[in-house]
Amino acid sequence: MTDEDRHSADAERLFTEFVAHRDVQCPRCDYSLRNALHPRCPECGEPLRLAIATEGPIMGALLTTVAPGLGCGICSLIFAALIVAHPGAPTQIIIATFLMFLSGIAALMIVSRRRAFMRQSREHQKVWAIVSIAVHTILFLILLLSFE
Repeated sequence: MTDEDRHSADAERLFTEFVAHRDVQCPRCDYSLRNALHPRCPECGEPLRLAIATEGPIMGALLTTVAPGLGCGICSLIFAALIVAHPGAPTQIIIATFLMFLSGIAALMIVSRRRAFMRQSREHQKVWAIVSIAVHTILFLILLLSFE
């Protein structure tokens, strides 16, 4: 028996021992896995595995940090297309569009380094999220004032 086969057999044994006397639901279909004989949901067929997980969601700060930037990045592309199609846009609009584009690039950089972001303490993640909201609020106000 290879190491991989032993690992697979151990994982299956641990799974069946864990669900033998527990009311655990399939994360996909909520079917009760009590006394399941294999690490696969008997109802929907989803492959299952035991894992250690956090108590609560951990992606909130990351999403709060990058969502405004990604939205700004998309808007900047639309604004840039309009600026090219209709020359003569006010300087404030061009600057706001450029700042939105930079915001989108920054968000993409954070997404590409999301593992490093997630390794930071929750306090640091919250600071990033607050800074992102503040920067994008200011950016929104600049854009809003540029239309007057």
